[in-house]
Amino acid sequence: MKVTPTVIAAVFILNVEIFGWRLNAQRDDTPRVASGGSIVATNTTPRVGEIGANYFESLKQSQIWINVEPELADVGPAPVLLNLTIAFPGDRLNHQPISVAVRAQPRCFPQVFPERLQQPILRFLVNGSMKIDLTAAGAAYHVVSSCSESQDTVIAQVPFRLLRQIAESTDVMVDALGFSLRLTTDDLAAWRLFVRTVQGGAVIGRR
Repeated sequence: MKVTPTVIAAVFILNVEIFGWRLNAQRDDTPRVASGGSIVATNTTPRVGEIGANYFESLKQSQIWINVEPELADVGPAPVLLNLTIAFPGDRLNHQPISVAVRAQPRCFPQVFPERLQQPILRFLVNGSMKIDLTAAGAAYHVVSSCSESQDTVIAQVPFRLLRQIAESTDVMVDALGFSLRLTTDDLAAWRLFVRTVQGGAVIGRR
């Protein structure tokens, strides 16, 4: 595990406050040229379940993302924001993404269960049988700060093909930051939208 003690001030707030540092851009020594990537409109303030996209001039990098708020397995408000992001140099990705950054952070506004100690855990149980532990011993992930000075957020890289497999499933449980969560039908539909949007490459439509 790599622990990052500080995080640069966020570029945006609320749904896109996750973009305060440079994500690893997609690189492939043998890229597959897309027959025609999606044109993704710039949207820096997407609602939950909508595609966000922007070209960051200071980073010379584009990012495409989506946020969902899985429901608690128990009764209560959604305490965790799950984010998917791809990043690539310039404003065009000419091949399928190699990997996707998956981020789990506590809900900051309003805070939910602020007394709960956040744990650096991000695991999926797919269709009751396939276990995917992104924070297992030896796994490559980061722990950073989002809502406070404490290390309360986990970021891990997932192969795109594995993300697509999760998105196409019907029953996905998530253990994130110590909360037992469930991806709802709407959450999975949003993930499938993200997969369809970027699987053939993408171009950021600048304003």
